[in-house]
Amino acid sequence: MDTVGLPLASAVAEFSSRQLPYSVATTAPSRKTASLDEGQRYVIRQVLDTAGVYRLTVAAKMVKGERS
Repeated sequence: MDTVGLPLASAVAEFSSRQLPYSVATTAPSRKTASLDEGQRYVIRQVLDTAGVYRLTVAAKMVKGERS
């Protein structure tokens, strides 16, 4: 199952409905060059580890035209 590019809520619903184990880690840019919409997180990386757990890395959506 590939969830890269999906909103986090959609990915979580898929894993839950299939009863697959997963964990979520959040990443963020080291420099603030644009504003982030913390309410909209997307899966940017998915790895299936040796224990059978899907490790998801998520990031907030970047908002164009705004800087923080």
